[in-house]
Amino acid sequence: MTLAMGLVLASCGNCGGGGRTASQLAFAAYDPSTYWSSNFATAGSAVGIVVLDGSFATAGANSKTTNWINSMEVQKQMVFGYVAVMHGSVDPPLIMNKEVTNLHMWYPQLTGIYLDEGPIDDGNQVQSNNQTTRQNYATYAAGIHNYGWKVMIEAGGYPFEWVMTVADYVLIWEGAPSLYETTETGYRPCTGSPCSPNPLYPTAPNWWNNRSKIVHTIYGYTPGSGNYADQASVKQVLEKAWQRGAGYVYLTDASKPGPFPPYWQDEVIAAQ
Repeated sequence: MTLAMGLVLASCGNCGGGGRTASQLAFAAYDPSTYWSSNFATAGSAVGIVVLDGSFATAGANSKTTNWINSMEVQKQMVFGYVAVMHGSVDPPLIMNKEVTNLHMWYPQLTGIYLDEGPIDDGNQVQSNNQTTRQNYATYAAGIHNYGWKVMIEAGGYPFEWVMTVADYVLIWEGAPSLYETTETGYRPCTGSPCSPNPLYPTAPNWWNNRSKIVHTIYGYTPGSGNYADQASVKQVLEKAWQRGAGYVYLTDASKPGPFPPYWQDEVIAAQ
């Protein structure tokens, strides 16, 4: 996302099944109006993922933030710090010795780190530090895992299998409601059941429909606006995301992460 997405349960206890028919909620808490909000904790099991704004990695320790993270994790929600890696071009020590170290020092109870600005080459491009994109991601992940944390990466529409050798969770689709109606998880156009292959990516990754690891983002969604199939309700959207293999989905009425949408409570009810 750019969940700049910047969108879980530590064991993903709810997203893999157990009678669930709709995705859990993910949320990019990047807008100041969402900082320290009690909306997440009070939503309970409806919320799976919350990604904190990148400013929390540089703003210093804050007891208010500590209490906020704790309130979400009591509800078994996963809370990720945010770090941008510029498509794997950032030399790993630059983030490990700053943002990641800061977050671990100030908020060690975090679930992990969300690496935004994901890979855009096949993983073999050599970056300025003489390491390939894939090698840099492996180094990011190893450093994060050394803290006992999880790794989530932005990899929208990215078809390469190596992603899940380094990531525990992956954002693989983000876009407008109209695109979500006609595109299957960023890989295959949905022209039937099963969907026909996309000529750009003839074979979707093996992990593309592993709900326990998959996040989708839908920007600019307004219930009943006609920009989604059959003017779908929030519940129908979450059910559609579940059918398409997403354990978690971030819905917003804006073109980028922002305040809580006016239908937030409808999301919470639908995702319970």
